[in-house]
Amino acid sequence: MKIQRSISIGGWIALALALSAALWANKERNAWEREYRGITLAVHFDQRSYNSKSLSFTELAQAGIDSILLPTSKSIADIAIIAAEINAAGLSLYLFVDHARQSEEEWQSLINLVHPQIIILDSTLQLQDGISSLAAVVTDKSLPDQSAIQLGMIEFSDLTIIQYLWCQGWRDVIRFHEITIEELLPMEEREIIARWRRAVRERNIRGLILQPLPHLSLAENLAYFAQVHSVVSAMGFQSRAPISLPSPQSPLIPFVIGIGVSALLLLIALKLQPQRATIYLLGSIIIIGFAFLLPLDSVIARQTIALLIALLMPPFAILLLLPRLSNRKGWQAGIMTVVLFSLISLSAGLLISALLASPAFLVKVHQFRGVKLALSLPLIFTAIIYYRDGGFSLFYQPLSRLRRPSKLFFIAALIVVLAIVILRSGAYGLIYLEFEMAIRQLLEETLYARPRFKEFLFGHPLLFLAAASTVSSFKSIAVVLGMVGQVSIINTFAHAHTPIYLSLLRTGNGLLLGLLAGGVVYLGIKYGKKILIWCQGR
Repeated sequence: MKIQRSISIGGWIALALALSAALWANKERNAWEREYRGITLAVHFDQRSYNSKSLSFTELAQAGIDSILLPTSKSIADIAIIAAEINAAGLSLYLFVDHARQSEEEWQSLINLVHPQIIILDSTLQLQDGISSLAAVVTDKSLPDQSAIQLGMIEFSDLTIIQYLWCQGWRDVIRFHEITIEELLPMEEREIIARWRRAVRERNIRGLILQPLPHLSLAENLAYFAQVHSVVSAMGFQSRAPISLPSPQSPLIPFVIGIGVSALLLLIALKLQPQRATIYLLGSIIIIGFAFLLPLDSVIARQTIALLIALLMPPFAILLLLPRLSNRKGWQAGIMTVVLFSLISLSAGLLISALLASPAFLVKVHQFRGVKLALSLPLIFTAIIYYRDGGFSLFYQPLSRLRRPSKLFFIAALIVVLAIVILRSGAYGLIYLEFEMAIRQLLEETLYARPRFKEFLFGHPLLFLAAASTVSSFKSIAVVLGMVGQVSIINTFAHAHTPIYLSLLRTGNGLLLGLLAGGVVYLGIKYGKKILIWCQGR
């Protein structure tokens, strides 16, 4: 018993140290994000002209545009002339590589001619299209003038070339967002502005590639550009301000967090089978020993540890808080239970955020892997842990009270709900309904950081009701489904390109609205029963 207690205390200490390291790393990350306030508004050179009319460089500069994307497919003579006009208007010149040159000499000549601040690659390019030659020139340490050239990465484009260039040493990356003309045409100007704002605020986008709208006049397009500039300026961003990535994170951070994950696994094992404490301790020591041999600062190591945290923390929360679900009831228990679960999930989120607080993840050259697993497996683990003592009769018992058609409908509805939760976890999941988009827009404008529906409309209320014992017949099901809100909290922090303060605010908003929704449903059920009894007695 003493051995088990000592091992448990050691596990908690290791977990506390991991969380302390995560808090420090997130503090450093937040400090960088507060300084990362430079932004550039760009226009493609060839897209200035439409309907036989053109926007001049001077007009664009007056409207807040600060840079022009000059395509490399033009001849050297044309590029020289255009570059001089761009510089004369006080605009920056960015090379847009839509046509790659094969030799390093060609790339060097072009760079020496225009001195671009940023080079952006067309998403249709392949590695064999002279990209390696470009990388060799830009990363040449003997040429100090080229050390300031940034790599522009257009959001949602294929990352194969970007990851290759990153490995070659070209790591001064800035993320651009572009809305295609096909997307722009059906959108209202308010929706377009909201999308630009969302990209900058929520995804660390620091470059916007604008284009004139065909249905607007020249003057109206200039006013539209000026409005975008005004919006980003009001958000505290400065045009052409210095843009830089944070210094590489100390490898000590992922190592300490990795030990914390081993401790987490140990604590879970002790909760499930406490009599085997010595064996579990030995296993944890072996895991930590392997950790010394692994390059924990590597991308794969960070992704693996982050995924383990996302998978292990929800069932750990169930093991810790299951007695609270069984022994307490009432709205106070509902509030306290949801808050405690959310604090544990928040701890997992901060651990993951700290692991991913390195340049490669912050600019989304690499990203968290295993989103679908992190959303689905914890629910399965939770169900197994919850039912291990009472058996799966806890699941069948509430269903046995339903008639066959109702039972089939309930099971089908349950499967649909879980499928929707998993399928809509990515940026491009199922199609959102129009009224849902309107609600999202309203929440975003009202609360700044929009909470997730699966948290405040689904997971938190169900967990609230399960703890308050207002759904005793379906309590086991409510607990498992209520964990959807908790895995959603963890998933929020897995988006490393989202500023940490925004993830914290989003989680807080979801918690407050979820408690409110759960309280409303709780009171509705409580007083609804009383009204029903009163009506039946008359």
